[in-house]
Amino acid sequence: MVTLIPLGVGLGLVVHEWTGLPVLDTVFGLVPGGVGEMVAATAGLGGNSALVAGMHLVRLLIIVWTVNVLVAAIRRNQRPGAS
Repeated sequence: MVTLIPLGVGLGLVVHEWTGLPVLDTVFGLVPGGVGEMVAATAGLGGNSALVAGMHLVRLLIIVWTVNVLVAAIRRNQRPGAS
């Protein structure tokens, strides 16, 4: 968490600079945490909760896809009969 939170905040600031989206939305959309909590926090602070929910959806889909690809690559490289 010591690494993931600053990384999420940093990526949120970079996305803000690239896209011009509000900083609140980009930071809350990219920091790790529960989708419901981040959306509620954004709504409470007056941000775009739909955008944050969408960003979390994309982030989670990327994570699931990446883990799937990594597991498939590990399985391909295992010796036959190894568990």
